[in-house]
Amino acid sequence: MEIDWNKIARKIGAIGHCSTRLGNAAIVELLGEEIVQQAVDHYVAECGSHGAEVARQVLWNLQPERAMQRCYEIYRTDPDLQRKRNAVDLLRAVADDRVLPWVPGLLDDEDAMIQSYGGGVVDQLLWSELATVEACRELLAEMEHHANQNVRETHAFIRQYLDEREVAPEGLDED
Repeated sequence: MEIDWNKIARKIGAIGHCSTRLGNAAIVELLGEEIVQQAVDHYVAECGSHGAEVARQVLWNLQPERAMQRCYEIYRTDPDLQRKRNAVDLLRAVADDRVLPWVPGLLDDEDAMIQSYGGGVVDQLLWSELATVEACRELLAEMEHHANQNVRETHAFIRQYLDEREVAPEGLDED
């Protein structure tokens, strides 16, 4: 099978330039969205197994949009709480800033573990510099005063490394 690299470049928007993100999009294009969805589904169903960890690492490296969407879809629709937790756990690894609008719902979820994983999404986005502090300002304020102690501890951890980077925004200073 011969690959039409020019066709892939046009499809992913790599005209005149390429980046790691676009290179990853090309890999996802070669794999196909069905494979990405199968990897998410395997992780959610088999969390903790060797194969699930391999699927997680592949998805983490590629961060395909379809994986983010599938994780959120499972979170919103699956009746099984553990599967929902596993999906949000995986979302922490595959997320980029496109998931920011979903985080308030995760922080407001009735399940404490999902709330904690929601805080973990913000942590990973900021740590990996896939989202800006400014884009996360409201989420950080919510996390600072959250009822869930784990979410507050995640906020404190984030605040510490942001302070070390010297980019903590105004309004996040301790009283």
